[in-house]
Amino acid sequence: MSARTVTGDGGPAAALEPAAAPGAAPPTLAYRAPLDGLRALAVAAVLVYHSDLPWARGGFIGVDVFFVLSGFLITGLLLADRERHGRIRLRRFWTRRARRLLPALILVLVVVSVAVPLLASDQNWRLRGDLLSALGYVSNWQLIYQDQSYFQSMGRPPLLQHLWSLAVEEQFYLVWPLVVTLALRTKVTHRRLGLIVLALAAASAGLMALLYRPEHDPSRVYYGTDTRVSALLVGAALALLWPWARSQPTTASLSRRLGHRALLEVVGAGALAGLMVCMTQLDQLRPILYRGGFLGVALLAAAVVAVAAAETRTTVGTLLSVPPLVWLGRRSYGVYLWFWPVFMLTRPHADIDLTGYPLLAVRVTITVALAAASYRFVEMPIRSGVLGRTWSTLRVSRSPETLNRAAAWGLALSLAVAAVGAGVLVQHPTPTPESLLATGESALVAVPADPRLLQTTTTAPSTTTTVAPAAVPDIVPAPPAAPPDTARAAAPPAEVGTTPAAEPAGAVRARVTGIGESVLIGASTALGDGIEDFTLVAAVGRQVEGTIDAVRALRDSGQLGEEIIVHVGNNGTVTDEEFDELMSLLVGARRVVVVNVKVPRVWEEPNNDVLAAGVPRWPNAVLVDWNALGSAHPDAFLDDGVHLRPDGVQLYAQLVLAAL
Repeated sequence: MSARTVTGDGGPAAALEPAAAPGAAPPTLAYRAPLDGLRALAVAAVLVYHSDLPWARGGFIGVDVFFVLSGFLITGLLLADRERHGRIRLRRFWTRRARRLLPALILVLVVVSVAVPLLASDQNWRLRGDLLSALGYVSNWQLIYQDQSYFQSMGRPPLLQHLWSLAVEEQFYLVWPLVVTLALRTKVTHRRLGLIVLALAAASAGLMALLYRPEHDPSRVYYGTDTRVSALLVGAALALLWPWARSQPTTASLSRRLGHRALLEVVGAGALAGLMVCMTQLDQLRPILYRGGFLGVALLAAAVVAVAAAETRTTVGTLLSVPPLVWLGRRSYGVYLWFWPVFMLTRPHADIDLTGYPLLAVRVTITVALAAASYRFVEMPIRSGVLGRTWSTLRVSRSPETLNRAAAWGLALSLAVAAVGAGVLVQHPTPTPESLLATGESALVAVPADPRLLQTTTTAPSTTTTVAPAAVPDIVPAPPAAPPDTARAAAPPAEVGTTPAAEPAGAVRARVTGIGESVLIGASTALGDGIEDFTLVAAVGRQVEGTIDAVRALRDSGQLGEEIIVHVGNNGTVTDEEFDELMSLLVGARRVVVVNVKVPRVWEEPNNDVLAAGVPRWPNAVLVDWNALGSAHPDAFLDDGVHLRPDGVQLYAQLVLAAL
């Protein structure tokens, strides 16, 4: 039986290579439909995750599944090439990668270049840089350099932000074949090389844990090739070690005792169930994810890949081989390329008056239709060599059919070059934060971090003190005070208009410390106008664990105010234990104003439940219901539904000041 080799990337890309000589290729390279089904599940998880559905909070790990698949298949392809030809043909490998990946990518870049001026003019100023970084496959490093958060946005995120994962993969594709070529020249065995690769994967995961800081936005470690390559290396190690592992006495003994198929059934079902749990329960901002969690996900994915690639028929393989999944999996690269621009041009309440499942249906229909058209009319013809055949035929024949075909391809290529070239050559001025705040435009997300708006500690007017807490060792928190019987909630202002007037300067004479995230940063000027002595300690994308560390440092240095404003929970989940730990550090404050959250994310309701249940346990705590007031004034928010327009800033400040 001749085998077709399937290669993939975490983007995801899936390509068919020529049939191998019988018996020449390792069994890991035989075409396996379940691998396409696994791609389909992974890309579906990514789509539903970005639809903010509560049961898909961990769908982002679909990208990690693609990473593992990519490392496994690409390494298998390199090993098979060396086995057949005695060497790894690097030029041929890179040429085939370019032929597989570039056509669909360029088509997306062309459409985005046209769509931005027409449908998303707020993105005009960044289009040039985004196109160049996409073409150079360095989008992830551009996002890191620009401090573009993956987790926080004040409006429409970049339309090409999702290409960070393709950049990670292409950088891997560039370096990894060289590493394998050099390693195999040293006569190292596949087993030893596989173990070395596993150690490198662990080192990458360790670097992620080392660089991760819960008090900071984790986008650096989320985007970085150095911290995300672990999943690709796990897949590569699987390709190197799987044939050896199957021959080991322990594996053989288990196979004899349980039966080979039964062993695969147990491993496959357990690993797939584990992935499903991760896809439904993981929170992308939980610290454990960055302290080995991503590596654990990669190992689960590797187990599923091993079972899906096995020749033995299994239940998992059968489930992943159903025709709709295989069909979607073979087009998953295009689905991934198209989904983000489609989603970012159909934002609920901003671009389209749909939400929930109706919106998801519209988005998925458009995305899959575009991906299917790209696969049928662009990717498959170019992958099959139509351009080369057309050129060869044109050299020997001038028939009308040949000339028409050549003219059509020439026109298409010219239009593509013109569209992308215009986006690259035309440079739009970068908007200033002041102009965006003045107009309330949603493009604020795209502005590089302004030191007055988006830094770890932000200074409001001259009445505001800036504190940068130093890192200090943890100490035993102060014991909680006896809880009262009922919670005390701050009453909203007697009359709240759409644009209320701020409290006069000096109305609050106590020393006040504001602790929180980007929403509090955006309202800092208005709050500072109403407080004589106001210290703000906040960071974009900060998690509650980072907030706890910052508060502990302030307490230990004696810089906490008499009254405290706490606004946490916009960026991820808050647990009862975390809330109590935070409040235990604030027992010395006269009053702690706890502001609940208004954020269109799956954690909004559970976080508000935690805050509502937690405030009664602390006698100095007052609950401010920003969720209720914000829900009554939807026009107060930017397009992301979290951050505030100028009217919303005044509304927020009036509510909080009334509680002090």
